[in-house]
Amino acid sequence: MAKTKGPTVLIKKKRWVPIIAPAMFNEREIGEIHVAEPKDAVGRKVSVSLMILTGDPQKQSFQVQFLVKDAVGEKLSTEILGWELLPSAARKLMRRNKSKIEDSFIVKTADEKTIRIKPIMVTRGRAKGGVVTALRHGLRDGIEKAAVKLSYEQLIKEFVMKKFQRSIADGLKKTYPIGIIEIRMFKLIEEKK
Repeated sequence: MAKTKGPTVLIKKKRWVPIIAPAMFNEREIGEIHVAEPKDAVGRKVSVSLMILTGDPQKQSFQVQFLVKDAVGEKLSTEILGWELLPSAARKLMRRNKSKIEDSFIVKTADEKTIRIKPIMVTRGRAKGGVVTALRHGLRDGIEKAAVKLSYEQLIKEFVMKKFQRSIADGLKKTYPIGIIEIRMFKLIEEKK
């Protein structure tokens, strides 16, 4: 009796495809992904340290999250979704006899992108209740006014170069001496269609 052949199984060979950062980071390669076809990776999220993108060791405590947006030939292009200050680095900002002020709110950029921003501010001394409230409101107002004037990409560049944080601190130091302002987290909020 002759043996009948079963159904043939088609095996796709996987390969490593490079993931490329957006133009604001000079289209630097941020990693590779193992897929059968480059288009299979579209929609995946990738996290990388900001130090790798900028080459600055002082920025190693920030994790940047990218979304694989498109497959261009044998490369994957990305867009930035947000970043986060590592919890251990956030704890190191705080010292004894200082006040930590945190906030969380949503802003719109000039190109109509919606972002959730979570700033953290540490004062040089222990601030009392009314001063803390004034600093929190000043921080929120300063960020909202500045974000409306900038596009999403410009805002990220300002965050990375710390120009944004310095300009906000300069405006608030008249209220109380400011030690440091950091953007602890920002995240692009996708519009629901």
